[in-house]
Amino acid sequence: MKEKLEEIRGHAEERIKEIKDMQALNEMFNKVLELWDNKSNPMNIQTELLAMKAYAPYHHLYAISALANVINQKTEKVPSPSKVYKKIKDADMLKKILKFTGRIINSAFNKANKNITKDGKVFVPPNWLKSGESVEAINETINDKLDTMSSDGEEFYEKLSDCLKLNDSDYTDRRSAD
Repeated sequence: MKEKLEEIRGHAEERIKEIKDMQALNEMFNKVLELWDNKSNPMNIQTELLAMKAYAPYHHLYAISALANVINQKTEKVPSPSKVYKKIKDADMLKKILKFTGRIINSAFNKANKNITKDGKVFVPPNWLKSGESVEAINETINDKLDTMSSDGEEFYEKLSDCLKLNDSDYTDRRSAD
């Protein structure tokens, strides 16, 4: 009987964690959408990218996760959205991180556009966003920005590192469809 109760408790705790993660993703996504819907364009996002609200805001959420991964050197894992969101909010860094990751997406977009068109090819933004190339470009841009910031000793880099420092238990294995 005691073993069964422990098993039930374990399942309940896992469900609570999943619910907290879903709620955190929902709250972060709503904050992301506020920026993407803002007519003043506070992130200075390219208009072509702004027009793709069916895809780009999800890439923004991914960029937040990827930023946490790079800072924690856990690129093959997935951080708990509830842990990331709580740490960002507790550090009062939500707006700064949302704008920073938005600019990361914009930089990755601009770089991809430049690289593709220099070879005389046509850059098709929706195709780029739907491809794995966009995720790779976001990861590369995050690494480049953080490398530059850390070597320059920027205060924002220190705040990011402190704010997004996670424990191993705050990560799960990445799942993939085979």
